[in-house]
Amino acid sequence: MIHHSLPQVTAAPVRMVDRLDGLSVIRDPDCAAAFWQRAPCPSFQDWLDTLDPEQFPTGCMVLHPKAVRQVVLQICDSVGTPDCGERAALLDDVAVLAEYFADLMSAPWLRVRLDAATTDASRRVRMDPSGARLFCTYRGPATQWRVAAENVGPRCVFSVPTAAPIVLRGMRWAGGAELVHSSTPLEGVRKTRFVLSLDPMLVLEETL
Repeated sequence: MIHHSLPQVTAAPVRMVDRLDGLSVIRDPDCAAAFWQRAPCPSFQDWLDTLDPEQFPTGCMVLHPKAVRQVVLQICDSVGTPDCGERAALLDDVAVLAEYFADLMSAPWLRVRLDAATTDASRRVRMDPSGARLFCTYRGPATQWRVAAENVGPRCVFSVPTAAPIVLRGMRWAGGAELVHSSTPLEGVRKTRFVLSLDPMLVLEETL
């Protein structure tokens, strides 16, 4: 799952943690990103990996964190996501990540985006304009990152594992962002990527 071996997390600006609340390390001055290394239940991952892409709940909306589960459930119903234990597990996971990230960022609202992609049409290297952003790729190749410097070769590009939530500092973080990120290429691999991204919002009128 990993594009290249991860660097020593104790010396790099990216930290690996073994529990969700460990992502709070993003507040450390020398931490530009943090990801939660976890292994999904095999039956859950098998269900996701065989789900028809048309049945993934997708959309972009601004929500109160506690409303996320119900809204995503409504989307699941509208697109025919099978009603099963694995769907409930997905809804629970999205809701837990949303509530934790909102609390971590002291954000009363979140921009919640769920995307299912089969092409590289939206692939680009970028820094997020927000203070920080959480990604979790539930299916397919996950997020790549590298240091924000010119002339960085491919051996300096890294990927988090599928199903591992990662928080990256954005341009609004005090001191700026040290990393840029992009989606791992899908061209030629015939895979679907299903990814959750969360942006903190302090006011409803805020745009990113």
